[in-house]
Amino acid sequence: MPDSLVRLIHRSAEEASNRVKLMESTGYDVLYDALATNDAPKVLLSKVPDAYVIDLSQLPKLDREVGVFLSKQRATRHVPLIFAAGTREQVQEMK
Repeated sequence: MPDSLVRLIHRSAEEASNRVKLMESTGYDVLYDALATNDAPKVLLSKVPDAYVIDLSQLPKLDREVGVFLSKQRATRHVPLIFAAGTREQVQEMK
């Protein structure tokens, strides 16, 4: 799946920068934008990627809700959601 476009959702810009570099080094094109609450939906839906990578290390409940939001949108419900840095319990409800 190299050269696929993924969007990273992460609450820490510094940590996200490291993760973006790591993902790009494996051949992925990565989108990352620091999300402000008022423009998050617009940003997340502006360019639909091949997959969303949602990091649960900072605010797992809120970021899980981002996954729920994406799974309910017509434009993104078919896009895989990949949860990272979370426990099994944090993503169990998403199955």
